Amino acid sequence: MGLPRRPASLAEYVSAGLQAPEAPAGEADYEARLAALRTEYEAKLADLKARYPWIIARRLADGLLRAGNGAEALASLLEKVDALPVPPPAE
Repeated sequence: MGLPRRPASLAEYVSAGLQAPEAPAGEADYEARLAALRTEYEAKLADLKARYPWIIARRLADGLLRAGNGAEALASLLEKVDALPVPPPAE
């Protein structure tokens, strides 16, 4: 005959007249730490999304200005950049 089937959801527990199982003692602490970590992660990700385009633009501008050593116009440097081979895509 075997063991009875375990209810799969809270609704099945209630409809069967059973009490819902209590959460383990450490689960509330785990949930609180998880929420704090998620909030911190989302804040860091939002900051990165806001600052990353500026950082890349700044690095590109610095590289272009250093490449010219002040002797070439920016337009001619941009023409050189267009002639460079495209790097392979990151895997």
